[in-house]
Amino acid sequence: MFNSVDVILDVKLDASSIDQVSETLAQNLLEDGIVSKEVARSRICVEEVMRVWGEQLGEDKECRLVREKYFSKSYYAVYVEGKSVDPIQYEDSLFSSISNNPNMVKALGLNAEYRYAGGVNKLMIYSSTKHSNPMKYVLFALFLALVIGSGLRLFVPDIATMVASTFVKPLLDTLMKMIRLISVPLIFLSIVCGINGMEDVAVFGKIGKRMIKRIIGMTIVFASICWFIISFWYPLSFSESTSSGNSIEALLALVLDIVPSDLVSPIQTGNALQIIFVAVCLGVGMLFISDDTTISMSLLNQLNSVVQLLMRGISRILPALIFLCVMNFTTNSDAHVLVEIMIPLVTIILICLLFVLGYGLYASIVSKIPYFTLLKHQLPSYLLALSTASSAAVFNTNIECCCEKLKIDKFMAIFAIPFGQILFMPGAVVDNVVITVFMASKYGIDMTPSWVLSLILMATIIAIAAPPIPGGALSGITIIFSQLGLPMEAIPFATTIMLFSDYFSTACNIACLQQELLIETSSASTLPFRKK
Repeated sequence: MFNSVDVILDVKLDASSIDQVSETLAQNLLEDGIVSKEVARSRICVEEVMRVWGEQLGEDKECRLVREKYFSKSYYAVYVEGKSVDPIQYEDSLFSSISNNPNMVKALGLNAEYRYAGGVNKLMIYSSTKHSNPMKYVLFALFLALVIGSGLRLFVPDIATMVASTFVKPLLDTLMKMIRLISVPLIFLSIVCGINGMEDVAVFGKIGKRMIKRIIGMTIVFASICWFIISFWYPLSFSESTSSGNSIEALLALVLDIVPSDLVSPIQTGNALQIIFVAVCLGVGMLFISDDTTISMSLLNQLNSVVQLLMRGISRILPALIFLCVMNFTTNSDAHVLVEIMIPLVTIILICLLFVLGYGLYASIVSKIPYFTLLKHQLPSYLLALSTASSAAVFNTNIECCCEKLKIDKFMAIFAIPFGQILFMPGAVVDNVVITVFMASKYGIDMTPSWVLSLILMATIIAIAAPPIPGGALSGITIIFSQLGLPMEAIPFATTIMLFSDYFSTACNIACLQQELLIETSSASTLPFRKK
């Protein structure tokens, strides 16, 4: 069977039943091999949620603990019939464990999700997955490709050429086509579903609106600073065709061209900016009439889950992609490219470190926390992000650092950290800008003022819009290359760089988010965010 439901308990919502449900759940999780720390976390979460439901719905309500299996994945769920009671709105502490947005649950590695459908409140408990370090597989694929490719080129060059043309190149092209196929719907659905994940327009207006303005503004600043730094080595191109009036016309055309003439042409032409514009308009429109778009939003969420599942599947074979990329270089006497790749990689690492240290200095001045004390508080979460390249793995450590060590306002932290880890990605901006500029220089593309403005705009939008899932950044760089006229044969180079730079960019994202929240809570202008 594809799915099944096993009823474990049928009880009331009174105090004794809450203990019974949490104890039974804990026993089942331990039998499933879940570590005791995660079991305790899930047990506390269930107890808090059931207590809220009991207060709001009445202790006489029926409560059911079940185990559900969908394909090969299973989870536990607690059902209670009645009006919608989102536990997050009643208990602030649940922000670090539960989300009512399924995309956020997956992105942040939370262990519980709240849903309401058909007059039933449902709390789903997931077992936290271990965040394994993929670097060992990437390094093994790199080493294997270097050994095999170099060996074939040195000793049997004819066979090397045959292997490259018959097997390596076709397989690599197929993988690139798969990534391009998924990238546009991935970004489109991520934007629409992400906007609708805010759900409450009032909350969006009071809190989310200010936060999103800050995120967009600072992301543009980071993108501009990144371009300014590397412009010393990759200067602007001021040809006759891009001077004076022509340059202004190009900039104006870039802005006006964002609005498509119809809904079909952006898809037909693959215009990324127009597709993103349509996605934002659709998402905001559906957000404001959410009561009338329940069915269509449910369909879009399901499509989004399917597309993200496909991208996760592709991300699992990224070591194979690295193997094919490096094999393609070495078997075609292009091994020098591997040395060239080190230039943007080292540049990304240095700029990410500069952002963390520089923004940390600014945060230290604003918050009046000693500079080295601030960096010391941030070090554990930074090292965890650096070692895992996973924002989900560092989520709880991030909350602990912000609330306990940096003394960031709790209400600000529990709202801003989940959204910030998904939307605020200065490290991703560095990846996008540096890699695109390096590839543009390599393939002889003129970096005119309008081209650079397009790059900063696209790097900002993609960093915010790309979903924080394995392969999300790769889909984003594919769209940027397509929009700015870079050949798709540059994607393998970009992929190789991003797989290694992802560790440093993720650590940069986490550190800069903590510093941004510290700056915000140290300002008098954040008082509207604070709980009264």
